[in-house]
Amino acid sequence: MMGIIFVPQYIKFMGIESYGLVGVFSSLLTIFALFDMGLSVAINREMARGSALNRDARQLRNLARTLEIIYWCVAVLIGGSVILLADPISKYWVNPDRLSREAVGQAITIMGFVVALRWPASLYLGGLMGLQKQLGVSVVSSSCATIRGVGAVLVLWLIEPSIRAFFLFQIVASAAETSALMVYLWISLPPEKKRPRFDIKLLSEVWWFSAGMAGTSVFTLILTQTDKVILSRMLSLEDFGYYTLAWTAASILYRIMAPLDSAIYPRLTQLVALQDVEQLTLFYHKASQAMSVILLPATMVLAIFSEKVLFVWTGDPGISHYTAPILSLLAVGTCLNGFMHIPYYAQLAYGWVSLGFWMNAASTIILAPMIVVCTSLYGPVGAATGWVALNSGYLLIGIGLMHRRIFKDQKWVWYFHDVGLPTGAAVLGGLVLAYWIVPSTEPRWAMLASLSLTGTLGLAMTMMAAPMVRHVTFTTIRTYLKTQRVWEH
Repeated sequence: MMGIIFVPQYIKFMGIESYGLVGVFSSLLTIFALFDMGLSVAINREMARGSALNRDARQLRNLARTLEIIYWCVAVLIGGSVILLADPISKYWVNPDRLSREAVGQAITIMGFVVALRWPASLYLGGLMGLQKQLGVSVVSSSCATIRGVGAVLVLWLIEPSIRAFFLFQIVASAAETSALMVYLWISLPPEKKRPRFDIKLLSEVWWFSAGMAGTSVFTLILTQTDKVILSRMLSLEDFGYYTLAWTAASILYRIMAPLDSAIYPRLTQLVALQDVEQLTLFYHKASQAMSVILLPATMVLAIFSEKVLFVWTGDPGISHYTAPILSLLAVGTCLNGFMHIPYYAQLAYGWVSLGFWMNAASTIILAPMIVVCTSLYGPVGAATGWVALNSGYLLIGIGLMHRRIFKDQKWVWYFHDVGLPTGAAVLGGLVLAYWIVPSTEPRWAMLASLSLTGTLGLAMTMMAAPMVRHVTFTTIRTYLKTQRVWEH
């Protein structure tokens, strides 16, 4: 929520053009995630396997130290690269109208320090998630997000309303977050008397998995950033700011998915390691249905009522009207992408990375030219349409290929029970009827209330349509009522 609710304040203090540079910063973070080389996912998997199979504490701590040293060396190289490229980027890539080239170059230079300090946090997050420290991570991440959001607004309000001040504060916030996660990981690892050390031999145990993940990440990066790279070059910085705003709104779906993702992947890895096929299959379907239930109501609100959502959020009817079609398409595409998360984590739990690699490779060949053509013809809306087309292909082709190898004979169960029924309920049931609840000209607070009611009705409908989620819900309610009766007696 901190990443969402303060965006209108950033735009108010800095302007939409400066906020476009925040979009450039987000793209840089994603681009440099390529140098992760699959190590954050590998440490997640190894920590989960180690906790399930009671592996040696010294080995786990040495693995963490080895990957940590590699990560920080790469972080220094990444930060230095951004600083060295700041001037060429400001002169030849972005297209500012009101901001000076000097101000843009200065902001990008500061971005280099922020990226270097923030980038290693993904390694510590991966290790903590593998150890299933989701609750503690939530506390740390929420606290740091609050500091980052509130602090940035205070700096812009009380000190200097500029993009330079915004990123200078991000240096402080990023250093605090990465340090907190680093300390938390090391105190969460199994105790060992000897100090952890760098051990290059341990890389041989994860290199094949990391290599596959690195290859997949290359193509994932191209697929997810092609639209932003093209738009940042073809559009004015102001128009790119509108597209960034739409992506920020659509990214709330990833924020909704993240807690479930962080809990599901380590558990899938443990069940695969224990070779408990029955429980693994049951958990796979339960997790997939849970993903649909939490994802669909928010998606339908963002897609159907995009202009109203943006108006409630920003309070600017002009920005809302211009950005609404982009948000609708990005929300649908992100939802389709979210459906694939649980199947993808199941593949990683089995150590199967080749399917994702080749799917992304084939999609890259198709998507990049398509984005260029669509953006040239239709601008930001064309780029958003490419995102929908990409994830539709994954849903139709990737699932079929996956279920030929793992979870055989479960494909149609996944399509029908895990995704189809909740989707039908969300579209045809709760949100179609709730469409009449949302006012068109009421005050923002009334519109917010009606949108919240719409989402709640959609959530209820999807919960009832997902068989396993419905069973868990009713069982929990019955257990609670039974417990209350016992206490009363």
